[in-house]
Parts: sequence; structure tokens; C-alpha cells
Amino acid sequence: SFHKWKNYDEILNNHEVFVYPRISDKKPKDAIAGHEHISLIEAPILEISSTFIRKNHKAGKNIRPLLPHSVWQYLDEMNFYR
Repeated sequence: SFHKWKNYDEILNNHEVFVYPRISDKKPKDAIAGHEHISLIEAPILEISSTFIRKNHKAGKNIRPLLPHSVWQYLDEMNFYR
């Protein structure tokens, strides 16, 4: 669904995009998988998503080990997802 993102074409024109695997039956569309700025990463599949992080943070659970320190600090300072 990357093509549904706001300004996705600007992202693709100006940045490298790395796609981490997920547990899913869906395969990336050929247009995306074959794009010169998109790299599909081969890595162990972790069952952690941004939705998982947001929900657990809102529930008051410790998500600090899942994030780089600077990201955690920003979320905490801005009171995101509480």
C-alpha cells in the first residue's frame, strides 16, 4: 500500500527505501519490488510493528528496548500515543 502514502513519489525520487519482511501472504507488487530505490531486505522476521509499539506505549508498557534512544526520547517528550 506504499502507493497510498502521501507524497510517496517524492520519497521514492529522493530516498532509498528498505522494506523489512513481515509475516504475510502478500508479496510486494512488481512495480514496487522492481523499483531502483527500493530494496527488499532479507532478515529474520520479528513480530513487532509500529501499531504494536503505539498500542503498548498507550497501555503503559515498556517499549524502550524496541526503539533507538533518540526515538524513545522524542516520543516521551512529545507525549505521543498516550
